[in-house]
Amino acid sequence: MEDYAPSGGSAPEVPGYDVGRCLGSGGSATVWLVTAQSTGHEYALKCFTAGESPDRDDAEDAARRETRILSVLDHEHLVRAHDVVRLGGSAGGNLGLTMDYAAGGSLGQLVASRGKLGPGETVTVLTPISHALAYLHGRGFTHGDVSPGNVLFTAHGKPLLADLGVARMVADARAVSRAGTEGFRDPAPVDAVRAGLQPERDVYSLAAVGWFCLTGHPPEPGAQRPPLPLLVPGVPPALAAALESGLQEDRRLRPSAA
Repeated sequence: MEDYAPSGGSAPEVPGYDVGRCLGSGGSATVWLVTAQSTGHEYALKCFTAGESPDRDDAEDAARRETRILSVLDHEHLVRAHDVVRLGGSAGGNLGLTMDYAAGGSLGQLVASRGKLGPGETVTVLTPISHALAYLHGRGFTHGDVSPGNVLFTAHGKPLLADLGVARMVADARAVSRAGTEGFRDPAPVDAVRAGLQPERDVYSLAAVGWFCLTGHPPEPGAQRPPLPLLVPGVPPALAAALESGLQEDRRLRPSAA
């Protein structure tokens, strides 16, 4: 999920939930803050637009499949999906997915407001996200869009990895080649034989996120990229080496997420 810009669209009606403010919208979905009437618990509701799939039955099957798969993934630094709901109002008939609400916003928003982060803050963000990726990779999944907009924070500052789209996690090679956010997408060619099971692509993206934290912008590809210590004097050598190894053009030379 990219960083969403708030939208003025009309709020959906969701049985069993009170709908609050729009958290933002993108090309394929709008996200609203909702509160469960039975428990008072807050969730983020991702509302899929009708244009995301011409076949509503296919869209519903995909959403329910995504929830089933995500329900078996249990890690403290992964945003969890909870339930598929049918929307009413102007979005009547479309589907929504309730997810954990990360009240602290995204890493992209944080860096936009701060300009850049220090090495200690960067490690504090990268370490739990790398643990979450290692957990996914160990269970045969890849994420496919590790980017600043998909690193969220709880109200207490705990980092969470969001938007575990099943279409990417178990994708064919064509879907993998389209996945990702510009500047954080692995530039190396997709391995069609291995299809979606390419954890090294996530490692590149994670290293690019680290580079972004320290410099305020994504890394340049390959030989165009200057050494990190030239851009960030005083960066710890071990951190610079880890990020630069994750950005290796030859994915066989990249470390694992762990």
